[in-house]
Amino acid sequence: MKILLITFILILWTETLADHSPEPGPEYADVVFLVDSSDHLGTKSFSFVKTFMNKMISSLPIEAHKYRVALAQYSDQFHNEFQLSTFRSRNPMLNHVKKNFGFMGGSLRIGHALREAHRTYFSAQAGGRDKKQF
Repeated sequence: MKILLITFILILWTETLADHSPEPGPEYADVVFLVDSSDHLGTKSFSFVKTFMNKMISSLPIEAHKYRVALAQYSDQFHNEFQLSTFRSRNPMLNHVKKNFGFMGGSLRIGHALREAHRTYFSAQAGGRDKKQF
């Protein structure tokens, strides 16, 4: 199952890189990485996910009013690594992922993680964008 998930993520990433459509992409977006950090994924697979995240973050035009990125991980508990408004540029974000983002371990609680991610990142109190802009 772990290999299937990683393969799916890598295929999705490859398809994203291969899509060179003439249409410009969106001018702004809020991207939230919600990472499984449970024993179900395991430490070995976690390193692949971390590498994938680094590549994705490196490829985005991160600026305060354009692309904003947040990161959370979940297992037994939901852990907010950083908010959409925490970093205004790519390098400090990549530094945080490299130095502070580690495997937690524990049970797999996806439903709880999705509810918490919605509440944590996309509410007006959390700095979510005005929905009329989208």
